Amino acid sequence: MNQLKAVLKNRNVWAIGLILIAVAVLLIISQSTGGIRLSDEAKDGVTVEMNSTVPAVDLGNLLGIASAKAEEAPVAAEDEKEEPEETEEAEETEETEETEETAETADGEAETSQPLSDPTGYIIITASSSSRLYPVFDDYEYTIPVVQTWSDGTETTNTVHVIKNGVYMENSTCENQDCVEEGTVTLENKDTRILSNWIICLPNQVMVELYTPEETIELLSQQSTSEN
Repeated sequence: MNQLKAVLKNRNVWAIGLILIAVAVLLIISQSTGGIRLSDEAKDGVTVEMNSTVPAVDLGNLLGIASAKAEEAPVAAEDEKEEPEETEEAEETEETEETEETAETADGEAETSQPLSDPTGYIIITASSSSRLYPVFDDYEYTIPVVQTWSDGTETTNTVHVIKNGVYMENSTCENQDCVEEGTVTLENKDTRILSNWIICLPNQVMVELYTPEETIELLSQQSTSEN
């Protein structure tokens, strides 16, 4: 029994060691490339499919929205100074509208199957060098099946579950299941986890990264600058 425990302990140590090595390599690569590298092209002979109820983010739109918000910020600040104080009548109208909306929600009439808020973060899923960007919300959850068909015809699947302000690997066809056991990455714990903001499946060559909106914009801007 003691020998079995020792073997299992050594196996866990080796697994953690391999993951840490992988993280170190990924850190070196990300720093040397100067930001996020997003591409729809997978490795030769590999087909990658990612489908979900929430579509992947269009990078051009994301960068455009960020630029527009940056330009609108000073204007909005000036408008706030010039706006007169709301009248009691306006305040009463708003309170009435809020009460009606609350009643509709309670009755189930205002429920929606789509997120209502802006993204609180973004995840990058990379599978065999093919990467996609997906939003994270604080009021909506969804799953992203990552299906890869390899050159020999075999198929592997990783199901990424995007939760409120976080993400975890729900299941995987890999043998060791390390990626499933790595747990949940959230916007709150990503800076304190051993694997930081990553979830890694070495056998299936799948990696998930979680970023705040500000980090995402900065990294994408770095990529855009380096390509130009």
